[in-house]
Amino acid sequence: AVNHDGYLEAYRKTGVKSVIGSTRMVHARRNGGERVPVSITVREIILPGDRRRFVGYIYDRSGTFASLKAAVVGEQIIDMLPVGVIGISEEGIVRMFNPTAQAFWGYSKEEVIGKNIKLLMPEETANQHDFFLARYAKDGIKRVVDTTRHVIAMRKNGARFNAQITVVEIEVNGETNY
Repeated sequence: AVNHDGYLEAYRKTGVKSVIGSTRMVHARRNGGERVPVSITVREIILPGDRRRFVGYIYDRSGTFASLKAAVVGEQIIDMLPVGVIGISEEGIVRMFNPTAQAFWGYSKEEVIGKNIKLLMPEETANQHDFFLARYAKDGIKRVVDTTRHVIAMRKNGARFNAQITVVEIEVNGETNY
């Protein structure tokens, strides 16, 4: 919060997006002073007349995915997000695929839910993905979890595209999900 205005001012002066367009894992304080882990995403909206607005999304990572999904409002918010949201099991099986993800990849929700997430990757990445999941389950070293990175993804029509992914681990009913 201390640097908030400085980030915006630096972007206005330089055009370099150090925070805008990315997702960061930080801690926030609730009204009672409790620190909680959150993901913050900031997007820029350009309006007619070159007017600019910034929209921030904050996701409280201290709760579980199940409680968010159980809330109808929470599900509607996920479906309205301007970012693709994909939820997978520990084995890589897709459990959630929001409308923005559907638009990016060209698959319907029905075509992806219940399938392995490797469907959305080029073969050279897909061939290693099960190994990465198994290695993390075995050693617990967070090489990808709690990070944001740029990857190559693959659409239904086979076209490749650059994607920015953030992987967050969430436990639901004793099961690990991402």
